[in-house]
Amino acid sequence: MPVIVGKPMSQTPIFSDNLEYLVFNPFWNVPRSIVKDDSLPNFQEDATYLEEKKFELVDWDGQPMEVAQLTVENIDAGTIRIRQKPGPDNALGLVKFMFPNDHAIYLHDTPAGHLFDASERDFSHGCIRVERPKDLAEFLLHKEWSPEDIVDMLQSAERRVIKLPQAIPVYILYLTTWVAEDGTLQFREDPYGHDNQLWTALQPVLSRT
Repeated sequence: MPVIVGKPMSQTPIFSDNLEYLVFNPFWNVPRSIVKDDSLPNFQEDATYLEEKKFELVDWDGQPMEVAQLTVENIDAGTIRIRQKPGPDNALGLVKFMFPNDHAIYLHDTPAGHLFDASERDFSHGCIRVERPKDLAEFLLHKEWSPEDIVDMLQSAERRVIKLPQAIPVYILYLTTWVAEDGTLQFREDPYGHDNQLWTALQPVLSRT
């Protein structure tokens, strides 16, 4: 299915891991980098912004904190965090698919479905947004959950973590060239510049051949 990946300045890394669990109706814990680079003035200067966007300020135990405590120093120290409440407007959508890793990357739903219409879909801060999260959830939970059960959970306000009976390998790749099913060779743009780096690295070897 179509996906949305990281911008060139916030690239989705290439790695492999194991998908272990799903979270229905998740909180979105806004990363420190996004708070500091993009959102901090909105939270500090607009008293209604938090409420309108359904954000809340909490400590790492989930206890409420005041806007006056939202400072760069407290963010850096980890004494305060911003999270968005579960719901249809949540930046992660209604479900996320977790394969815990050092990159803090995962798959998730999104309320911005119109972005999948773009031919180049590098809009995220690194995580991968999937166009059909319900289909992916059905694929992963087909032995334990009916499609109706999944729809009910997605439509509820209940936050629930579902551990998979067996971990599923996940491989995140970056391909600009491949062979299609009909045998034709496909080429795409290189937004992350990986091909250029590889070409440069190969020059000493190619010069000796």
